[in-house]
Amino acid sequence: MPNSGAMRNARRNPSNDWKCAPNWLPTLGNRSRGGVCKVWGVLNDLLKAARGVRGWRDWRDWREGLDMRTWIPIVLVAAAASAWWLGRGATGEEPMTEPGTVEIYSVAEGKLIQVERVSLSDAEWKQRLTPMQYAVLRHHNTERPFTGEHCEKPSGVGVYQCAGCGTDLFVVGTKFESGTGWPSFYEPIHKNNTGATVDRSYGMVRTEVHCARCGGHLGHIFDDGPPPTGLRYCINSASLVFVPKAE
Repeated sequence: MPNSGAMRNARRNPSNDWKCAPNWLPTLGNRSRGGVCKVWGVLNDLLKAARGVRGWRDWRDWREGLDMRTWIPIVLVAAAASAWWLGRGATGEEPMTEPGTVEIYSVAEGKLIQVERVSLSDAEWKQRLTPMQYAVLRHHNTERPFTGEHCEKPSGVGVYQCAGCGTDLFVVGTKFESGTGWPSFYEPIHKNNTGATVDRSYGMVRTEVHCARCGGHLGHIFDDGPPPTGLRYCINSASLVFVPKAE
């Protein structure tokens, strides 16, 4: 059974039981290294003591042996880990925005065509887009639900294009009312016109959808859509421009 008194003494006399942080922190000053060293030592102390816990009574005695000097570093480490996980944003395969060509489907021409990729600097995107379009397309932001101009289905036919580069993305016929507050489609115009990446932001794992030509963030794909695909392309209005088509 872990000895609570011994554990408290070990924390008061860290020179014997606390191991300092390894030498992979050469750029930190002495004060910063001391803080990290203390946290590292607490974690080592906990791991050592935890090896001796065999049941509920052992765990209760071990837990009661911890004081605030031990819990504070644990809480700080947990908070830092949570902040890193929630704020690390989209990860996975990044959208291709390097110069070159890409084959996409053109509604106007009724076929696949080769076009130049749209690759601009951040300053050029900021000048080209509205503040909301820039936040959504270039920085993966999400507009508030029921606030976008394309939430309602238009009365006529037409094409929804990428607000960043004009690529044809969706037609009115594939739009449906999902009740989510964002424009929803069950499929894009053509598989070549959009791409998908893994998005692990905010502690979730989702499928992010982007424009295949400029890499602009459009929204996310979910598997709760209607037939025939069963998919729901949940798209930000700010990423779209609607072009009516004469009937």
